[in-house]
Amino acid sequence: MVELDLDHDQHSVAVRLYFDTGEGFSEDESLTLPLKGGRITKRLIYVKRRLRRLRFDPMESPGYFVIRHFRVVWLSPWFAHDRLSQRLVNMHHRWRDVSKQEVLGVLRHRALQDGTCWRDLALSDYEETFERFCSGRSYVQWLRERGWDKNSDSSSDSSSDSSSDDCDKTSMVSALEGGWRSRNRRAELDEIRGGLDGWRGKDERRRSLALERRCATAERAAQSCVDTAVEARMNTFRPIVSILLPVHDPAPEHLKDCLESVLRQDYDHWQLCIVDDASRNREVIALLEQFEARDSRIVLRRQKTNGHVCEASNAALSMAAGPYVALLDHDDLLTPCALSYVAEALSRSPRPVLVYSDEDKVDQRGVRCEPHFKPCFNPDLLLAQNYMAHLSVFDTALVRQLGGFRKGLEGSQDHDLALRVCAHTEPDRIVHIPRILYHWRVSPGSTAMTSNAKDYTSRAGLRAVADHLARSSPGATVELGRLPNTYRVRWPLPVPLPLVSLMIPTRDRVDLLAPCVDAILSRTRYSRLEVLILDNGTRCEETLAYLAEIGKGDPRVRILAWNHRFNYSGINNFGAYHARGDVLGLINNDIEPINEEWLEEMVRHVVRPDIGCVGAKLYYPNDTIQHAGVVLGIGGVAGHAHKYFNRHANGYFSRLALAQNYSAVTGACLLIRKALYRQVGGLNARDLPIAFNDVDLCLKVREAGYRNVWTPDAELYHHESESRGADDNASKRARAIGEVLYMRHTWGEQLDRDPAYNPNLTLVHEDFSLR
Repeated sequence: MVELDLDHDQHSVAVRLYFDTGEGFSEDESLTLPLKGGRITKRLIYVKRRLRRLRFDPMESPGYFVIRHFRVVWLSPWFAHDRLSQRLVNMHHRWRDVSKQEVLGVLRHRALQDGTCWRDLALSDYEETFERFCSGRSYVQWLRERGWDKNSDSSSDSSSDSSSDDCDKTSMVSALEGGWRSRNRRAELDEIRGGLDGWRGKDERRRSLALERRCATAERAAQSCVDTAVEARMNTFRPIVSILLPVHDPAPEHLKDCLESVLRQDYDHWQLCIVDDASRNREVIALLEQFEARDSRIVLRRQKTNGHVCEASNAALSMAAGPYVALLDHDDLLTPCALSYVAEALSRSPRPVLVYSDEDKVDQRGVRCEPHFKPCFNPDLLLAQNYMAHLSVFDTALVRQLGGFRKGLEGSQDHDLALRVCAHTEPDRIVHIPRILYHWRVSPGSTAMTSNAKDYTSRAGLRAVADHLARSSPGATVELGRLPNTYRVRWPLPVPLPLVSLMIPTRDRVDLLAPCVDAILSRTRYSRLEVLILDNGTRCEETLAYLAEIGKGDPRVRILAWNHRFNYSGINNFGAYHARGDVLGLINNDIEPINEEWLEEMVRHVVRPDIGCVGAKLYYPNDTIQHAGVVLGIGGVAGHAHKYFNRHANGYFSRLALAQNYSAVTGACLLIRKALYRQVGGLNARDLPIAFNDVDLCLKVREAGYRNVWTPDAELYHHESESRGADDNASKRARAIGEVLYMRHTWGEQLDRDPAYNPNLTLVHEDFSLR
């Protein structure tokens, strides 16, 4: 095992270790060790032959560094296997249903199946559990690994075979029947466990092969049942999808690719409604007439004068014969299976009103890039940006009822339409397809190349959001965000302002507590607050003196004694009982506000009737992200979105800069209405005394029908876990494992499918990299 702690002046550091086993140093005998700031990083290393020399490259670029700790430790096989197994079950999504004791048996079984060494399988999965600051795989490589790079419709070759892997039925079922995969996974593991119990001596390989056949048969049977269910729905409901295509002088070759992508759909119940908005290019006109003659499902109308995209889209809407309309730009591409996925989604009950998919871009060389893997319906994110975008499919009757596309909002007409449709339907009738069905063309001057290319789109989007708020939330205002085509909503504060009770558990550590409390009292613009310092048996004389002084010196501060064994849930429940405010704030004693409006911003959200828990943007002292929302499933339970990103980074598709809904937020700085806190039973002091109690609280709140929200406009520093310490002894580790097991048992299905995330993104890392 290698142990390393390094101080440095870089945004992130990944140390390179080289091993000489007799043939000198080489890249083949090396590994990367990404370092976590302020902690000793430990890493198991398996050396196949005798190690003669070790080379240590601390940085990939010039900079300053200091080695605080470096040690190489030889481990016994038992200890190494135990540590490897523990990390796999804690940190790797493929091992989340396996106990530590079962890991080696499952590895040996899989090695027999694959004809390989179990140790190679183990080390490969172990390698994946380490943080990747720079992903080694490009999007093209990721597509190739899945067989999705073939015939993606991203090139101009119109002769591509339409029977792409993107369209096979198994892939469709895997993407759309979300619960099946995890259920079948558990059934497979149960079979393996049963087989492992029966393995004995000489019969091991024979039993393994028999078990493999049984698992394969069971999997085929389960797959067949799901295929049959999907086909039954699609056979009874095959609606016509009318594709609205406004056209105005695109590059003829791009228009041709666009039209060919429609003709190559493997779902044939479609109509293409083309409105030529007074194009001048004769080649474009001839191309449109040629395609109209090729297929009776294509209808063409030519406008005499250019009316811009809204007028042309409304003309196409008037031609639509199908109960659903899909929006397509004149130089973009649909994947061959796009409408098949859409039709399957539309066959669900209750019948969807809006369906949208993931998308990527196609650059000028025809290469796919910048995949956007989106969350499920996220109302607050939709106010902050048009994350739905392409491919979007709407109920035709509702679009017509709402007046179609509003003139004057050109450039953000689709964002405006999505907001109006979402306001007139229930959330369960808005369906996200976690699959790339649309390729957005990158061309000079397009918003696909840069959001700055069309500034008028930001202004149109601002008006769309403002109009939506005027209809749905009087008193709320909106302004342009700091990034193009993003927006910040300011929700109204009630009159009178609610009293906020900020609860700060503590014991000793005046060096943390005093800066926290003093900063809250001096750097908080919101006036109606009380600070409850929940003292858990302080003995330090200096801390006791500070508590006495601050308790008498500021009427906003109260000191409450809780003389029991430390239990984060229990002490906060105690504080909530004594709180006078209508709003509770869970605040760690190692938090320091940065901007004065932090609490005001959080209160603006927490008083909204449909909002439950509200979280803040927290930084480590080195100005990297500690918390920007919680993603379920990472490491088996949950992880922090964008952890270790630079403070000023935009994040995945600008999400670090936008208010949005997350399934959970950290309890290090969390606001919730006291009535709701009591309604869901507060924090779970029995099963979750230390960890994951905040995630559990947020999930209970969400289950009660409320949305949790994270805001980037409440900024604070967080010296994470400095006051409590790490889980560094046997009893603490046992408690931590018990908390993980409780969360998996209680929330397992929800942890596996976070609606604020995407199944194509990693559950090993916290950086939104590809799975």
